[in-house]
Amino acid sequence: MDSAGGVAAASIGVGMADQAQFELLIRALMSEKNDERKAAEAQFEALIRTPPQAAPLMCTAMAASGDHTVRSMTTVMFRKRVDATFFAALDPGTQVRRCEEKRARARRSGAQRRRAAPRAARAQCS
Repeated sequence: MDSAGGVAAASIGVGMADQAQFELLIRALMSEKNDERKAAEAQFEALIRTPPQAAPLMCTAMAASGDHTVRSMTTVMFRKRVDATFFAALDPGTQVRRCEEKRARARRSGAQRRRAAPRAARAQCS
């Protein structure tokens, strides 16, 4: 980010364990300045190659960031970059929690569809 943002994108390292630094990296990915964005993209690529480090940062940002833009951009990057290879590199405990969360989401969305269907049918009949 520029001096107004307080931190240059190049100063955000891959060895970051700090959530605030990760959020700065995500903001730098959205920078209007091409050089800052390119530097952030390179850092993000390096980070994503270490799933055990990247997964907690991404999940925490998606779930708990106070900045809606950071939550949204992290969600987009997660969907684009997390695949079976990324998932396989995580420890088994993390994989189990992820599978359980995925199943719970599927059950909730199925229940929501079943509840919405009668309402949609009633609305069409009106």
